[in-house]
Amino acid sequence: MYYLGPAFREIREAKKLSIRETARGIISPSFLSKWERGESHISIINLISLLERITSTLNELILFHENLEFHYQNFLDETMLAVRRKDLNTLVSLLEKLEATPETDDQLLKEHRIIILNQHINQLTGIPFDKKSILVILNHLKKAQIWGIYELLLYAHSLFFLTTADIKIMSNISFQRSGHFKAIPQVRTIIGRIFSDTLKRFLNEQLLNESAKILKLGRDFLEDSSALSERAELHLLEGVYLIKTGEQFKGLSYINKTLDFLTELSCDDLVASLYAYLATVPEYQISSEFPTSID
Repeated sequence: MYYLGPAFREIREAKKLSIRETARGIISPSFLSKWERGESHISIINLISLLERITSTLNELILFHENLEFHYQNFLDETMLAVRRKDLNTLVSLLEKLEATPETDDQLLKEHRIIILNQHINQLTGIPFDKKSILVILNHLKKAQIWGIYELLLYAHSLFFLTTADIKIMSNISFQRSGHFKAIPQVRTIIGRIFSDTLKRFLNEQLLNESAKILKLGRDFLEDSSALSERAELHLLEGVYLIKTGEQFKGLSYINKTLDFLTELSCDDLVASLYAYLATVPEYQISSEFPTSID
């Protein structure tokens, strides 16, 4: 729950409340201070009690949290642009710049960034992923009892180097521990991405039972939400699942209707990425050679 602590500190200090009076009867002042520096995790029960003590809410906390996350999102955007372009020079340059930055209070954040960059560089150069670095990410995520935007982003951008066994465990954890923030649009968007990337991984490895579970979780989580593109992408992936389980006509119908819908919404980048993904699915390539007979 990195950054929720520092965000809480901003609210507490704005209300001119001391650490001692805020922590009284809930947790120790020293633990509160440590959490506010992003150096420890906290339970949801204690978090709610602390928010009540300072007359704040989860929604207010997440707003401060999002402001602190902004520069991390910029780093991820720059990294992913270089990855899509397979621009090794830019990734190396980002890594060198990051390693040269002075020591700050955000050493954990810096360490996570370095790991993600190194793993992308390893992937592009054909070097095996570093297992010790993977454990650093997994240990951080497992210790976090509440997943805010930081944990969700960290997990979403670590999926590519995690094993399938790790993903089976961590995906369930991610949905359970971020449920308190489900109403936040950015949270729904990130979790929608986690659903899609997890489902693609399972479908690619022919893990159809696991795929069915993720589809159900995704439908339930995104139900009645405004995340139209995330819901649409999930619908398309359900079409791929149907094709892989022998329902070619129904699956093709799901896929074609989803692509038409997203095209009408002018989601050009998403449509292009979905076509690129479908080009890697042999069952779709075979099925799409035949006309659909039902809607």
